[in-house]
Amino acid sequence: MLARRGNRCQWCGARGPPRGWAILHVHHIERNPDDVEEDDPKNLAVTCRGCHNWFHHRPMITDAPVPLTHADMQVLLPNDVLLLNVLDEIGPAPFRDVFVRMKVLLSEPAVRERLWVLMGLDRMVAGRDEQLVDQDAKSGAWGFPGDVETSARGYVPDDRALAFQRAEDELVRRALDRGCSREHVASVFDVSRRNTFHKQYRAAAYAFPLDEFSRGGRPVERDEEMSATVREEEDIPDGDLEPVETWGGEPDETNSDVSDLLNGD
Repeated sequence: MLARRGNRCQWCGARGPPRGWAILHVHHIERNPDDVEEDDPKNLAVTCRGCHNWFHHRPMITDAPVPLTHADMQVLLPNDVLLLNVLDEIGPAPFRDVFVRMKVLLSEPAVRERLWVLMGLDRMVAGRDEQLVDQDAKSGAWGFPGDVETSARGYVPDDRALAFQRAEDELVRRALDRGCSREHVASVFDVSRRNTFHKQYRAAAYAFPLDEFSRGGRPVERDEEMSATVREEEDIPDGDLEPVETWGGEPDETNSDVSDLLNGD
């Protein structure tokens, strides 16, 4: 098997001797498989020691504190199961409290992204009707929907910069859903390709009610209360917003570009 796989891990690509220093193992994909012998090459894979250890200790779908389906796991990562367990243990909790328990495994931006994915999972996975995770719009705490007092989903923040960010996220999500290339979307909104993933996940999570806005960009109805805690949770300084997250250019020019995307041009 080592010779067949070129003496390298099939997952992370680490090379073993003679061209590298990784310690390689032969991993059984399944124990007692139904269709082949356990030691059949079809049931074997080459892994480095680190990946092999992860496969045997990674969280499984049954370890989650809430019901998950195999369709969910096509979107979720094993670390998401750990994140759900953290929320089950301490939630609803501020982001910082959640991050402290995950920082050994994930960076701060990665934890934020996975929370958005968990919150918007019902909008990403066909057949999932219930929201898995929610954020409180006023306290910023993350937890399960039944434990959150005021859902951030569909909530229109009074903070203008944050509202623009939510609206732009939703426009990015709609453009991608219509089949626009990620590169095109990144170019129109003047963000990196990686940032389009963040905006897409965040849009799925918060379900910003874009259709309630007029062309002028203000909501038909809005809640006058917007907790400063939410701004802190989003890491948005007072009176400022990260340059990549704001709308750029003159309104007519920007709206024209966005219209092209939404119309599929």
